[in-house]
Amino acid sequence: MKINRLMAVLAACALGVCVAPATAQSTSNSQLLGGGVMYKFSASDVASMLSDFEIETALADYDGGELATMVARTSGGAQFLISLLACDNLATATGCQRAIVFTATSNAGFAYEDLNDFNLGSDVTKAMNLASENIVIFGIPIYSGGGIGRDNFKLLTALFLNDMQNFSEAQSTAASQVSFDNGPKPAAKLDNIGSASQSAPREIPLYSAAMTEHAVSAAVANTWRVEFLTGNAKAALE
Repeated sequence: MKINRLMAVLAACALGVCVAPATAQSTSNSQLLGGGVMYKFSASDVASMLSDFEIETALADYDGGELATMVARTSGGAQFLISLLACDNLATATGCQRAIVFTATSNAGFAYEDLNDFNLGSDVTKAMNLASENIVIFGIPIYSGGGIGRDNFKLLTALFLNDMQNFSEAQSTAASQVSFDNGPKPAAKLDNIGSASQSAPREIPLYSAAMTEHAVSAAVANTWRVEFLTGNAKAALE
């Protein structure tokens, strides 16, 4: 199953780097060409795709910065964000060529080994520690490039949600075991990101400090009892 997922991701990436015809590059935002390929997308496009997974979204107020941000919540209570970049109009979140799908949790109790293990074992998602805010951010970049299919965008998002579901379940199990054993989790907090004795996780491509406020909000909302993977998103991976 995992091999099939990786092959699907490779196919999505291959589509994302193909060369778009000049006429297609000049099309209006979110116009779909043959095969359902999007050369640009909008917040409404993303909302429509995520609604197929029974995920509610809302566009956050634009603050005049370098990106537009959507807040998403699954039926299981998990919160994640979609930041839209390289847009024709950031205020309306239209004509966008890049997105980062990300979420966050508190970094309490984690060691770098935990995040390195996650980064090695996840399908598409990468984790990075943000020591200044005491949170860990998990995310993936999505590029339209020469065009990306609607189904490929949804597949990458479903893989992100699956990565987070697996991580959440693992942490929930570990927390239950700590409670059962009446002992603390041995991993230390991630409070020494600059230490040469630690192996710091790779940063998430395109991540911007402008996303931090939303990431902190997600970290507050997310506990290990939330469900990231909805039934329809899971079905997309089968």
